[in-house]
Amino acid sequence: MSETEPGIEEGSKPEDAAQPLTGEPAPPMRLGRHLAERVDVLRS
Repeated sequence: MSETEPGIEEGSKPEDAAQPLTGEPAPPMRLGRHLAERVDVLRS
């Protein structure tokens, strides 16, 4: 699975990626990708 746009990947919602889960200003780039991979694995 290749990277598309930061936070907007298959199996992940743009809204979830836009919300700072850790309270930091912009974690979607790092966290969004990691969470998207986990979600993809869970949905597989």
